[in-house]
Amino acid sequence: MDLAATTAELFSIFESQEFDGLERLLAPEAKMKQNGNPEHGLDGLMAFVEGLKNDGVSVAYSDVRRSVGDGFVVEQHVVTLTRPDGKSASTDVCVVLRFDTQGRITRMDEYADSVVFAALSA
Repeated sequence: MDLAATTAELFSIFESQEFDGLERLLAPEAKMKQNGNPEHGLDGLMAFVEGLKNDGVSVAYSDVRRSVGDGFVVEQHVVTLTRPDGKSASTDVCVVLRFDTQGRITRMDEYADSVVFAALSA
């Protein structure tokens, strides 16, 4: 199993906002957590990303730094969210992914300065 390739595919799906392949990357019991927010499963993740898509917000990743370990990946990158009117905001993000023995994601912990994105709702 190629955890780096799975991670790249995950973020490619988020960036393209074509979520059809997302579920096959995740274990059924996968959990996600962002900063201090409550933990959620696939339904919560989909609600979040579909909300961005429905608002017309595009997602772009740059400056990707990825470290692969035994059953986990730590990725740092810059994420830029851009509204349809062109207003955008960027911040550094650190994501820790854990994988099961079949290479599916069981846990995703994201750490980002989400305050940066408050400017997009103004």
